Amino acid sequence: MEEKKNKTGAARRSDWKTSPMPEQCETFVLTRSFSGKEREVLRRGHVPEAMEDKWFRYMEGSTLWAHRSWSGFCIYRIDLGGEDTHLVTVNRDPEQYRCTDIEEDRETLDRLLDDWTRSPGDYYSAWLAEIGGALEKAGRGRQQGAAEKETVAYYDRNAAQYVSATAGADLRKLRSRFLRYVKPGGTVLDAGCGSGRDAAAFLRAGFRTEAFDASREMCRLASERLGIPVACRAFEELEGREAYDGIWCCASLLHVRAEDLPAVMRRLAGLLKPGGAIYVSFKEGSGEHIRDGRYYHDMTAGECRSLLEEAGLAVREVFLSGDVRKGRGKEQWVNAIAKKGAAETGS
Repeated sequence: MEEKKNKTGAARRSDWKTSPMPEQCETFVLTRSFSGKEREVLRRGHVPEAMEDKWFRYMEGSTLWAHRSWSGFCIYRIDLGGEDTHLVTVNRDPEQYRCTDIEEDRETLDRLLDDWTRSPGDYYSAWLAEIGGALEKAGRGRQQGAAEKETVAYYDRNAAQYVSATAGADLRKLRSRFLRYVKPGGTVLDAGCGSGRDAAAFLRAGFRTEAFDASREMCRLASERLGIPVACRAFEELEGREAYDGIWCCASLLHVRAEDLPAVMRRLAGLLKPGGAIYVSFKEGSGEHIRDGRYYHDMTAGECRSLLEEAGLAVREVFLSGDVRKGRGKEQWVNAIAKKGAAETGS
């Protein structure tokens, strides 16, 4: 990827969306030597070409700038010295970057520079490994794609039973916690609405409400309950910009494939109006699983926070809760609420 880009010249600030280094920052000295060849590689920078590329890098004079590719936030500014001493400025805005420990940043940046200073010729062995990984990933992707389809089919087959089991679940506390961040009377999207239980509560509370689900049968039953059309679509099919004051993703994103989740979260962030809020929940755990014929992507609290932050959202709360359904109290859920932009609504 870098080899292809380097044929057209070095990366420039204008090649990507960027935010300036915030006033909340800290500096430290990094001791590390670079060969002439490594400095040349750093000078070329890197423009992301896929969602998996986490960094946009470019040089201006002797300064290397490193921005997170998804959000555009500037995390590191490295002023390269003539020998082996370099001044690093690191982002300390808690809404853009969570790390507050200089030693941790020093170790992280050192590892990143190991990768960033590889010359194009060093990529051959990495390319071979990437090919092998891609083949393995393709195999997993086919399995996971089939699992996703089976998940939707499961809800189509068991829609009435699922509605009966979940429609009465008492999520009033969670909904109230979320709505503190949402503009009163605003527009709320129930994303992956299932039975329509929460969308009905939003309507009763005076919010303009829209809903969708990937299961056609679930959409039919939810529409009957709500008295409004419920669109049948997957998260990956979402389109549009800044349409909602709040987005509610209760136990729905956990069925999105792990490799697709960052892109889906960026789409959801794009659908939020400035100052809008999003709620998400996942079963507490880690990794991908097939349970009862359905695909699940479990998350830890830290993984959930990172997912939201990488989408450029400001996390307001991350907390655990027990399952409110009868006989499921031992199951734990990771819940998170995040906002878009600087505007504030509620607490």
